[in-house]
Amino acid sequence: MNRIKEIFGLLKSKLNKYWIAAIVAVFFTFIVGESNIFKRIEYNRQHSRLLKEIRRVNQEKANNQHELDALQSDNEMLERLARERYQMLKEDEELFLIQDK
Repeated sequence: MNRIKEIFGLLKSKLNKYWIAAIVAVFFTFIVGESNIFKRIEYNRQHSRLLKEIRRVNQEKANNQHELDALQSDNEMLERLARERYQMLKEDEELFLIQDK
């Protein structure tokens, strides 16, 4: 207990009331306040995740736009897509699905 009083006395002699008030204000602002440092770190992480998501969605959008342009200009590709994805057939064809186990 004497050691704590000794440290507090040393701090009290070195720091005046303005420094103590400034330290307390900084503490409450960055640690205890509503927009504290921990929330700021979390917001930065969330911002990074959202930027990655935006890049992924923009890449997907560009790929879909490229595929759409190709489908609008190439009838053979449109027919191939219809056959592969939607198992569409011509009237005189039969479809056999092979499933991997």
